[in-house]
Amino acid sequence: MAEAVFLVDIDADKATIVEALTTQQGIVSWWTTDAEVTETDLKLGFPDAPLPFSMRVDDVGPDRVVWSSVGDFPPHWIGTSVTWQLMDHPEASGSQLLFTHGGFPAPDPMLGHTSYTWALLMGHLKSYAESGIAKPFFA
Repeated sequence: MAEAVFLVDIDADKATIVEALTTQQGIVSWWTTDAEVTETDLKLGFPDAPLPFSMRVDDVGPDRVVWSSVGDFPPHWIGTSVTWQLMDHPEASGSQLLFTHGGFPAPDPMLGHTSYTWALLMGHLKSYAESGIAKPFFA
């Protein structure tokens, strides 16, 4: 199986990052303004996407958030999961986020595109968590 993995330094506490990943206000502030977020599900719409992305919230804790793709769209996300592991930064204030989107078949020709988009999104998440200023990638 293939995966996209990023380690991101964020000058914010873990609780702030968890809130950005698990609440309506959080998701629409860094990812997409077309979002329906509940404690158990995310429905995410994107420009030019014919259907929303559907994610199930599998785990939320002070150090970890896990989602699973449960919809049929996008097809290359079927059976994948997203894990956000949070740690205290060992050398600075704030946190480190270990992001993994895994479960892609290897090789997956769409993994590069998915990884690139996640890399851009990490910048928006970092900016929102550090400043509290909303700037969603997909508006």
